[in-house]
Amino acid sequence: MAVDDLATPFDSIDGTTAISIAREAFGLDVDSAQRFETERDDTFRVAGGDGAYALKLAHPADSVEWVDLEVACVEHALAVDPTLPLARFLPLADQSWDTGTRGRMAAIDGRIARCAPWLGGTALRHSPRSVAQVRAVAAMQTRLAVALAGTIVIAYLALYLAHGVNTGTTVALTGTLLSLAVIALLAWATA
Repeated sequence: MAVDDLATPFDSIDGTTAISIAREAFGLDVDSAQRFETERDDTFRVAGGDGAYALKLAHPADSVEWVDLEVACVEHALAVDPTLPLARFLPLADQSWDTGTRGRMAAIDGRIARCAPWLGGTALRHSPRSVAQVRAVAAMQTRLAVALAGTIVIAYLALYLAHGVNTGTTVALTGTLLSLAVIALLAWATA
């Protein structure tokens, strides 16, 4: 992914299309879709007789390998710490939609879709701030960092193989790792 890809505009899908994708690719009995504003993809809460789910369609510039890395990291973190409140991606109901990886991502008009049961709660930005909240967030971030520690080598290899050794990839990986280290240090310091 090139740095320019981060801001590349794209045509968003509508709620009717989101419902169709959830039904056809993931086999869900849903009849409503609520869009959530995000920075660079389409995200919906789709709901109906089967319950509520998060349906995400990646930005068109995101490669299958990039999205698969995200899914692999979440699955690895859940294998290490199953109590983490992370998305548990659903398998495709119709494998003809499969991107060729894991059977959990659908290829739709050059974009990658994945779906997981909806994790309820209040968005952090809408929660009152407190010292207890900061500590809880830091503790959760630390648990996530520990769970993902084994994926660091895999991430470097996968991203360099997919995108080549270049400044953009190196900066993105290094920035992510440094931010995880700072979060872990702050969690330790405030515990």
